[in-house]
Amino acid sequence: MNPERTPDIFTPDQAAAYLQLDRETIYRYIWSGQLLASKFGRSYRVPKRAIDLLLWSTRTRPDITLREYT
Repeated sequence: MNPERTPDIFTPDQAAAYLQLDRETIYRYIWSGQLLASKFGRSYRVPKRAIDLLLWSTRTRPDITLREYT
């Protein structure tokens, strides 16, 4: 991952590094439907927007609406 620019599409390994999580945690989020991903053959690709939405959906301040975030 280039430190100067965040990619628009992540592999599960890149998403795990970006979120500082274990790779298996990313796969659990994908398999449970909490993280949107596309499957190409045997590999997944995760849009950055899906990662942002996952972060937003697991926020600790439910009193703030999505419109206030964007």
